[in-house]
Amino acid sequence: MPKPLFKPWLILCFVIAIAPAILLGNAVFSNTVDLIFGDEWGVVWFYNYKFLQGNLTLDDLMQQHNESRLLFPKLVFFGLAALNQFRYNTYNECILMFAVACLVSLNVFLLSRLTLPLRSWQHLLLAAIANLLIFSPMQHENWGWGIQLIVFIPIACVTTALVVTKLKLNFTAIAFVTALLGSISTFSYANGMLFWAVIFPALLAVRVPSFKQVKNTAISRWKIILVWLIFVIFNVIFYFHNYQKPGYHPSFLEALKKPLDSILYLLAFLGSPLGAGSLFASQIMGSILLICLIWIGVQLWHHRHEQWLQMLYPWLCMGAYTLLSAIITTDGRVGFGVGQAMSPRYTTFSAYGWVALVYLIAALWLQRETIALSQTKRSQLLGISAIGLLVIMLVMQIFSWSHGQRRMEVQYRNRLYGKSCLLAQELIVETDCIKAFVFAPFQPNEGDIVIAVSEGLESRNAWQPGLIALQEFNEAVASQASGSTLYGYVDTPTSQDVGGFFKFGGWSVLPEYKYPAHGVMLVALDAQGKPTPFAIAPVKKKRSDVKQVIGTSEYRSQRYGWEMNVPKARIPADATQVIALAIDTHTGNLHRLVGSTQLKRST
Repeated sequence: MPKPLFKPWLILCFVIAIAPAILLGNAVFSNTVDLIFGDEWGVVWFYNYKFLQGNLTLDDLMQQHNESRLLFPKLVFFGLAALNQFRYNTYNECILMFAVACLVSLNVFLLSRLTLPLRSWQHLLLAAIANLLIFSPMQHENWGWGIQLIVFIPIACVTTALVVTKLKLNFTAIAFVTALLGSISTFSYANGMLFWAVIFPALLAVRVPSFKQVKNTAISRWKIILVWLIFVIFNVIFYFHNYQKPGYHPSFLEALKKPLDSILYLLAFLGSPLGAGSLFASQIMGSILLICLIWIGVQLWHHRHEQWLQMLYPWLCMGAYTLLSAIITTDGRVGFGVGQAMSPRYTTFSAYGWVALVYLIAALWLQRETIALSQTKRSQLLGISAIGLLVIMLVMQIFSWSHGQRRMEVQYRNRLYGKSCLLAQELIVETDCIKAFVFAPFQPNEGDIVIAVSEGLESRNAWQPGLIALQEFNEAVASQASGSTLYGYVDTPTSQDVGGFFKFGGWSVLPEYKYPAHGVMLVALDAQGKPTPFAIAPVKKKRSDVKQVIGTSEYRSQRYGWEMNVPKARIPADATQVIALAIDTHTGNLHRLVGSTQLKRST
């Protein structure tokens, strides 16, 4: 019997295993903005006009959203809002998303314990590698976007179902639980329908020692399996009832018309979790993953008579989830261009191919004698290849994590700016800002969903902090910049009309958060002091000189500067000067900056 592992070493392995979750969790907590963004406006429309008015129906919950039926996510989102005093809050959704990722991580660890005869420290180190992928900031677009909980639900259902198939339950119970999980997956996201294709082989493999015995065992369980398949058919029929393909999506025939692009797209999709934002690097990593999985498939086919099915099938199913996701996404999206495969949203699907690969290699190493790799040269070759692959993965993880964290910070800054424009819409409608950072189809008219839903939430006190009111604006304009709490300066004492544009600039901070202002509202004053807001500037320029003025370098970002060129047509003709107000999107407060800009118009 081996001696028990020294406890401090086991604790160290545990800390290493959970470190990715801790790092990512801190990033999510720190870089998430409570902002309804993009497609989520469609969900919030149902919350505002159906749920809050008490007339929500099953048809509303089943309403097609792009290609998906968001039955269960809508119930979750509306439930979270109800628990939050009926105030819709996307920050809470992102925290729940992180919790679901933790569930996936736990499932992967349990599957490791249930399939691989390893020591505890070995399970923990494998979990560390898996968690680098599960919690990768390369998914930055998902982590800070509440509705993207939908992309985590299918893999949570898949991994939970795989764990269930390994438990000591009777086959009927396993079939029942997996069927329920399949329905949740299907009616959470379009990709969730892959659950049935991935879990059906796992269901056939329950307590079957080898591949060759699957057929006979399935025949003995045919009644339960038949009921399960009928349930699948009902789910699919219900899903596609009155289904309409979104008109703006490319034809599925594009993949056949452009075979080379399809291959490049597929490889980029598979390799994006370790591509560090580079299309070429992603395609190289995707090639490595595909080659490794093909080699493993060949080895398993040659040794399909061996009794190691229970060790392998969960990881094969997990790898199949990524491969099927890659094929379907390539078929439906290659028309958008090969670069679209790099979308951070897809990383949540492609990461699990790499997770599966790690555990499949570990399983094959444990069975190296069975597959005739005990010979010195072949055993050494497998060992060197596995170590080389691990080194490549870890090196690419360093670059990918660094890239992902930078993108999370940029996304956080953009979300804050978008929220500044959203909250100020009763004073000024910044169309370009809202289109870029809130909702792309935005149109500044009464029929627009952003304006309609915003006004509805505002009237019902169903979000915080609420729109900035005219009274708050007037009070901020009338106030004098405080010397005790400095929110920034207007650095342009004068601005000349040059080519039909006026240039304004300065810097702004929110000392209470140790962070730059979320946006800066530019306000024109006429000779009588009447204020007219005309633009909202983003705060994103690096200003190393500012920390000397504020007396600290503890701010999370050094991008204190703001600058904006404004067409003269946007500024009232009778305006003589311009002042600036720092916007705090957490409270909806406005703070006046020191200084002003005198306007010099061309004669």
